[in-house]
Amino acid sequence: AVCFLYLGEEGEEDNLTCYPKDPLITYGLHYNSHRFLVIFGFVPTDMKEIWSHFVFSDNNPYSSDVSKMVFQDGSIPQDVWDAVFYELDPSKDIEVMRHDPMAKFYASEVLNNHVTKQLDELKQLREKMDAIAVEGENLDLIKMHNQFLTDVFRRVQINLKAELGTQ
Repeated sequence: AVCFLYLGEEGEEDNLTCYPKDPLITYGLHYNSHRFLVIFGFVPTDMKEIWSHFVFSDNNPYSSDVSKMVFQDGSIPQDVWDAVFYELDPSKDIEVMRHDPMAKFYASEVLNNHVTKQLDELKQLREKMDAIAVEGENLDLIKMHNQFLTDVFRRVQINLKAELGTQ
């Protein structure tokens, strides 16, 4: 959008006019925070959903839509659970697994291990960045992105621990 500010004389109102009147900005994949950092050069810290960083087998029918393999404000959507259930036992009916306490326990463990691994990797990267003596705008953005992801994965971990009944 292009905006013009017309300054009025003393006692007159200022006038701000933007074209187009209803600007729309789109950045594409709304769940991939890495894309914002690498392509657009900023880190959104208010994203409602981010990619889970979970890689499933190619034949998993529940993970074919990558945009559904996300964590939403620390919660885990049913699509992610179903993809994990399928990985645990492709021969079982997903609807049955959703209501099976043992399947839910094993899926929670798989997800918790994944989240713990992601948090460990983020911590290692943070420690490497902290060891770098040079500061700069790009490094600051990368640190901000690391912290954003860490916060999201911690919320997911808290939800998983509640799911497992452990605190």
